[in-house]
Amino acid sequence: MDGSVRQPSLRQTIHNWIYSDRVQHFIIGLIILNAITLGLETSTVVLQHFGKVLLIIDRVILAAFVIEITLKLVASGWQFFRKPWNVFDFIIVGIALVPTSGPLAVLRVLRVLRVLR
Repeated sequence: MDGSVRQPSLRQTIHNWIYSDRVQHFIIGLIILNAITLGLETSTVVLQHFGKVLLIIDRVILAAFVIEITLKLVASGWQFFRKPWNVFDFIIVGIALVPTSGPLAVLRVLRVLRVLR
């Protein structure tokens, strides 16, 4: 050995970052914000005045969840699916990507269940 310190791989760097307490606390904050916005969407008065803003917030949060899941998949590879909470998150975020109109619209609320982790 030449005495040099080995740098972590990109996969390890992503893993360390995405699973860090700071990022996980941020994600939990987004889950709570998402629960609030989903609750506000049940009010027709709020929707009349802030519907577009709530939709934008909802889409941004969903995009953040998709990025989080993608980074976890990159960081962990197939090992991602060995952790039950990862599988749960993957399913919940996948359901959230289903179009929000029609009989499946109620499934969006399942995103709030992510706070259980």
